[in-house]
Amino acid sequence: MIEEYWQEIIEMAPTAFGKLVYVASLRDENKGTYQHYALEECATREEGDHFLTHMHRQLFYGWLNLSLEEQVADLTLYLHDLPAEPNVVLETWRKVEPFGFYVPAGAGRGDRELFLTDLRIIVDLLTPDEPSFLPEATT
Repeated sequence: MIEEYWQEIIEMAPTAFGKLVYVASLRDENKGTYQHYALEECATREEGDHFLTHMHRQLFYGWLNLSLEEQVADLTLYLHDLPAEPNVVLETWRKVEPFGFYVPAGAGRGDRELFLTDLRIIVDLLTPDEPSFLPEATT
């Protein structure tokens, strides 16, 4: 039952990266547990946490199994679905690297580094050399 309910929820995210971001957002960064109030209608909090932990790992490794070309295409679609301008998002990601939070707990060090390296490369590939949205620096 929880799987069917989850499919309806996760299908709202149209990209693999969007699904990963969504599941990561359900994790309490202080406790490391996952919570989705709608899932609690059909499962206990513990069952939901266990299920979402599994889904996070599955989505993470699914992303890692994509070729770099597929990752670029998927991330491009994800960026164009956001309310902010893609170039602004990319420039912010370059500075802050929020995508470290998208790695599930228990992921191996090599898998974590591969994920972060892939995203850094993609951000660099997609970021214009001279973004026109930045104001001129004043001295």
